[in-house]
Amino acid sequence: MVNFRPELTPYLALGKYRITVYEFIGGTGYPKATMTIDYRTSDFPEKTTGENFVNPDVTLEYFDDTDELFFWNSSQKPGNETIWDLKDGINQIKTELEPKTPWIFDVSSLNNHPRLTWAHNQNEDYIEITGYAVYRSVVGKGYPPGNFSKIATLSPLAEAYVDYDFVTGSTNTAYYKITAINGGRESQYTQTKSINVSLFKEGGEVSINYELKQNYPNPFNPTTTISYSIPSDEHVTLKVFNTLGEEVAELVNEIKTAGIYRTDFNAENLPSGIYFYTISAGKYTNTKKLLLIK
Repeated sequence: MVNFRPELTPYLALGKYRITVYEFIGGTGYPKATMTIDYRTSDFPEKTTGENFVNPDVTLEYFDDTDELFFWNSSQKPGNETIWDLKDGINQIKTELEPKTPWIFDVSSLNNHPRLTWAHNQNEDYIEITGYAVYRSVVGKGYPPGNFSKIATLSPLAEAYVDYDFVTGSTNTAYYKITAINGGRESQYTQTKSINVSLFKEGGEVSINYELKQNYPNPFNPTTTISYSIPSDEHVTLKVFNTLGEEVAELVNEIKTAGIYRTDFNAENLPSGIYFYTISAGKYTNTKKLLLIK
């Protein structure tokens, strides 16, 4: 602390401070500038004894000619330290700290089912891993992933997961990613990995819902692909309409088994403009907009 009387330079404990610069004239102090310092954060080292010794220097300087008050701080112990090592007496509540991303994530095939493997992040010095979460997105073969859904939460000891909802095949592409869990917090996602799959219904319910995806590409000329999914065997219709509500194409009109499908729409003979496509499957209906630009 810069001070006209160095012997009075204070030690700052953890807290929030309001500091005012005064000019004394004839024994009367007149405030010149004020600053608030929040000394409750991990930006400020405190420990000055022991193994993790840090010698902090907090500086305030006021320039009367420009009426400016400056603040900076530095430390004579560069490097990375944890806040609980630097600040004596702080309770180490770590349940809300974000864990680090799992390592070496990969997807392969085990007995014709997608198998996910990963390694625990060895840099977890202080944060306890309480589990892992698995996310999946399934789309038509070769298309980019859509929305991801959490399909499993695993124990902190897990290093592999087999997806029995699907068998490795050629009709769809399954994308996977995972996170590490610490209480209510999750890490960043791993890199996304993919494998070609087909629907597999043995051994339980398949986690597929009614869904109509946005066509890809969009805008398009003249061909685009529409993907959709149904969780049970249904009579499915998929039709395209213009802005007047007139049907311009019927893409699907048949009974489909449960699964994920895609169909191509060729608008070579249609003018540029906005169109709508509607799916009906049992009691499910949905409509989305597509844009043809020539």
